[in-house]
Amino acid sequence: MVERVPYLSSLNNIKKERFDRAQQRMGSALDIQCSICLQEYVQSDELAELNCDERHCFHSKCLEDWLRHKLECPLCKRTVSQSSPVERVRDS
Repeated sequence: MVERVPYLSSLNNIKKERFDRAQQRMGSALDIQCSICLQEYVQSDELAELNCDERHCFHSKCLEDWLRHKLECPLCKRTVSQSSPVERVRDS
């Protein structure tokens, strides 16, 4: 019997983007620091964005660790569902 781990489905559907590209797209709406680790972003950081609100971005690694413990947005506490938690976008 295989036990399904809820956060794994969520991790596979995360929209990821480099900070510099997210900053160009979102402008001043993007926070300058990760709300999980409280470290300021640098240009090459990979961010993960939840679809509960376009401004809810975090370091990818921070969000992955967070979702292992809680399946909710760290900011608005909206539940991250397994079926359609977030969007996935790849940089070309």
